[in-house]
Formats: sequence, C-alpha cells, structure tokens
Amino acid sequence: MENDRQEKQRSAGRRKLREAVFKVLFSIDFGNRSGTDEIGMILSSISEEEPGQFTGLEKEITHYVESIYKRLEEIDGIIKANLLNWSWERLLAVDKNILRLATYELLYEEHVPIEVSLNEAVEIAKAYGTEKSGKFVNGILDVIAKKHSSEEKRAL
Repeated sequence: MENDRQEKQRSAGRRKLREAVFKVLFSIDFGNRSGTDEIGMILSSISEEEPGQFTGLEKEITHYVESIYKRLEEIDGIIKANLLNWSWERLLAVDKNILRLATYELLYEEHVPIEVSLNEAVEIAKAYGTEKSGKFVNGILDVIAKKHSSEEKRAL
C-alpha cells in the first residue's frame, strides 16, 4: 500500500517534470530565445503562473533542457527523418517541442520505459496541442522508439 502511494507520487512528480520541460522548450522556441541561458528566468515566469507547481524539480528540469539543447541538432534530425508525409516547417511549436522532449527521453534517459515516455508525450499533446496532436505525436514517437531506442530500453 505504501509502495503504491510512493509510486503514484513519483509518477506525479515525473509528469510535472515533463510538463515543465515542455513549457521551457516551448517558451525558448516560440520566443526565439537564445536557448538554455534563460532557463531560470523562464522557470520563474512559469512558477508565477502556477505557484509551487515545480518546486524541488528545478535542478532536474534544467538538466533535461540543457541535455536536450546539447543534442538538439541530432534530436531534430531524428524527428525530421521520421516525419512521414509531413514537413518540419509545418509542425506546430507545441508538437515539435513535445517530440523533442520525448525523443530525448527515448534515446538518453535509460531508466524511463518507452511506454511511459510515449504515454506522457501523448497526454501533454492532448492537453496543449490540437485535437489531433495526441495521435500525431504518438505515431511519430512510435516509429522513433522502434528505430532508435536501445535494446536495454526495449527490455524495460
């Protein structure tokens, strides 16, 4: 019973983490900002809108965003290569940044199961994107997961 409660708390924290990372990525991308130099300022701004929402997650949020930007060219290249019948330029900023977050997680966060990354990305897409974003994001990420995830990751 205690383990179930702890797992639910951990899961809720991971969801908040992903949502915050998405918001920072979106803000940087949509605002044509210079990248990771403004993470702290963006987090402060988000926290003002939702006080206490991301308390205690700042270090992990920063780690995720910096890690994504360190590999942004590679991540974007993988996404672009798997956009079937779609172009990068047509992607909504919401969908693009959800794909960046989830692709990073699929490739570099070895402790996060593929299904969790996919499900969380779809939920964020449903919450912030269009009515079609969830299915679109799921389709692209499913292909990326099958082509690019490690054997160890598939075994989780």
